[in-house]
Amino acid sequence: MMMPLGIIYFSIAIILFALSLDFVAAPIKQYVFDLPLLDLGRYSVYVGENFMPLVMFLGACLFVVMMHVVRGWQSPRQTGWRHAGGK
Repeated sequence: MMMPLGIIYFSIAIILFALSLDFVAAPIKQYVFDLPLLDLGRYSVYVGENFMPLVMFLGACLFVVMMHVVRGWQSPRQTGWRHAGGK
């Protein structure tokens, strides 16, 4: 049971990392390389100039939240307590 859960956790972490990186790099992709934020086959999603800071902020927030989820939402004190042999 641990291997399928590990595969699922790893896949979710990689997808969230790629999505947050995509949101943060959206202005470079859109203005320099003329690539859309999302390419859905027949449809392409471009971000307006007014919403570009919001998309970058959401990407940065998504990255921070993803790192906390991967870590397990533990505070540094809890982690240190466990490594020190506490119960």
